Amino acid sequence: MNGIIKPRCVICLEVLSNELVKENKLKVHLEAYHTPFIGKDQGFFPRKEQEIKQNQKRSKMMRRYNFQEQRITECILDQSEKGEINSWK
Repeated sequence: MNGIIKPRCVICLEVLSNELVKENKLKVHLEAYHTPFIGKDQGFFPRKEQEIKQNQKRSKMMRRYNFQEQRITECILDQSEKGEINSWK
């Protein structure tokens, strides 16, 4: 990412324009796309935002882990092709 943080809807993750971030426009977005969430308590949306941040952290960690696992596998296969690994015992 280029370091620019763009506002997102915490329900659908749609990137919102600066104009849409105004409170009355957010209400219109909520009423148009997320009617089941109308009337939720005020703590719902901050909790949802926190949940999204936690999921993003987990996702980033998993991508890093998968990359490392892939690199290890590539190294093992490369060594095996070169004959540097004789057996899997």
